[in-house]
Amino acid sequence: MPGTMILIPLNDLEKSVEMRENLIKIRKLMNYFYKKQEQLSFQEVLDKLKLNESQYINALRSSLKRVQVFLKRSSLEVGINSYNKNILHLFESNIEVQFVLEECDVASYIINYVGKVDACLSKLLRDAASDANKESKNIKDKF
Repeated sequence: MPGTMILIPLNDLEKSVEMRENLIKIRKLMNYFYKKQEQLSFQEVLDKLKLNESQYINALRSSLKRVQVFLKRSSLEVGINSYNKNILHLFESNIEVQFVLEECDVASYIINYVGKVDACLSKLLRDAASDANKESKNIKDKF
């Protein structure tokens, strides 16, 4: 992206086959940049895709389900999550900063984040129960 932008999804009537095809081309190129580091300007990216900026932005918008922030990134930064230098230096760990554009997003994020632990723990408990049931033990030994 040439600059940080807030993109609004297109409605179904605004979407076209051309946008879908452009999105496929963009994703292929971004995957290429992720695997092979290559420094290109935004205009060079557009030239490589044979798109203008409006076509590029509309292809991205056609893939969105909700309003989303796209950060300014170069072709070398395709796989880099959003971050804040000050927070990164304070925590000295992996972080991902997300812009909150809707209140429901905060609740959804918290529920999904807390649910990650439950999903792993539930699998662990299911596996333990399965292992205990494989052997013929009494209830006390299984517990």
